[in-house]
Amino acid sequence: LSLLANNPFPEQPPRVIRAQLYRYKFARSGNPTGAYWERELIGSWLPPLRVDDPIWEQTREIYGWPK
Repeated sequence: LSLLANNPFPEQPPRVIRAQLYRYKFARSGNPTGAYWERELIGSWLPPLRVDDPIWEQTREIYGWPK
């Protein structure tokens, strides 16, 4: 939760998480959507994982994220 502005899961935490990597760039001025950013999906940064998955444990430890 320390990585988020607020708790999107007030009732209970999600059973599975994933993270995808995007490349962002400024949108061209005058684009029809009015968006400030364009994004391109680069790929999966973390595949869908359960909290007890060894890959999640290793990732959490590498980045120093709390349990």
